[in-house]
Amino acid sequence: MAAQNRWLTRGLDPDLTSARAANYLRSWRREMLKLAEACGVVHPALITGDMVEILLGHRASTPLWQQVGYDSPDWGLPSTAQVEQLRSIMAAAPHGGSAEPSATARR
Repeated sequence: MAAQNRWLTRGLDPDLTSARAANYLRSWRREMLKLAEACGVVHPALITGDMVEILLGHRASTPLWQQVGYDSPDWGLPSTAQVEQLRSIMAAAPHGGSAEPSATARR
């Protein structure tokens, strides 16, 4: 932090901020894994541009890859070797379930 004004730094708590950032990243990772699971793949990097549709109004939609201007739905996917590595890594990872209850959660 580079605030020179003491008043600006009085509310900053690096310990609290780092814990919040860590919680946010854990939650975001879990959401991305759930998205991958909903798409039928083991890792978010394996989601293709045609697995996600962008809604345009109430009745129209377009595939993600067309909406963002990719050349094909498979643009940006990992190589075959990388896909196999991801699959082997994710096979050993725990699946499903809920997050551990916090220390302050009511039981």
